[in-house]
Amino acid sequence: MRRRFLGTAVVATVMSLGLVAGASAPALAQTNGGGSTIGPCRPLENTIDLGSFNVGQTFTARLVPVCLFDVGASVSVAVNGQSVGTKVADAGGGVSTQITTGQCGRNTATATGPSTAAQANVAVTGVFTVVCPAAAAAVSKSGLAFTGANVAIIAAVALALVVVGALLVRAFRRRRTTDLPA
Repeated sequence: MRRRFLGTAVVATVMSLGLVAGASAPALAQTNGGGSTIGPCRPLENTIDLGSFNVGQTFTARLVPVCLFDVGASVSVAVNGQSVGTKVADAGGGVSTQITTGQCGRNTATATGPSTAAQANVAVTGVFTVVCPAAAAAVSKSGLAFTGANVAIIAAVALALVVVGALLVRAFRRRRTTDLPA
């Protein structure tokens, strides 16, 4: 009975602390006269998926951060850490840049620029994958497709065990018939 009471008391205490913490959180934010929250936009950095492309393919990457770039602002753009210059933020708060793929695997395009909403510089990183052609598969001597399992060794061991077992059975039966008294 005491355990149940203690368990209930602990749960009630934790829940009441959660309600108090949740009720006081909005009071920490600044509000204007109309009740709207005032403060800088967050997060300052975010990542988006741009998709997959073939090696040598050219595509347009649209980079739009959560806290939009200021319209007309100069935004620095880098692909895989190498600067490709600056772009002007459009009316949608983002930038577009043309990328020609060259490096196989995971690649990034990052845009960094000012945002009045965030009251700071913001960054958006677009991640894209470049798919490269697979290396030519080695041709098997037998002409059959190699599936990754080499069963020749296992089959040889199994055959050897069967032969040894058969020889032991035969030897045991011969000895048994010769050992019996007449």
